[in-house]
Amino acid sequence: MTGISVIRKAGAVARRILTNEYDASGRVIAKRSPMGAWYEIKYGPLAGEHATSVRLTEPSGRILHLRLYESSYEARTDVVKYPASESKP
Repeated sequence: MTGISVIRKAGAVARRILTNEYDASGRVIAKRSPMGAWYEIKYGPLAGEHATSVRLTEPSGRILHLRLYESSYEARTDVVKYPASESKP
């Protein structure tokens, strides 16, 4: 595992804000924060040395599907619903 830490001011103690977990191939498979939030990453089939898709699960449970191409990518997710807002005069 590796992580990212920050120091708010000179002489302060470093505080870890993110930890990465890796699979046997050295790819990130999870990102976790000290507050308990986590992202899970699952890789699809390989084309040569690279995955052709990635499934990212957010802390909320929402899943993002990424299609990876040679020179670009496409991202898709479930339907996003926004709450109705009150109109203000």
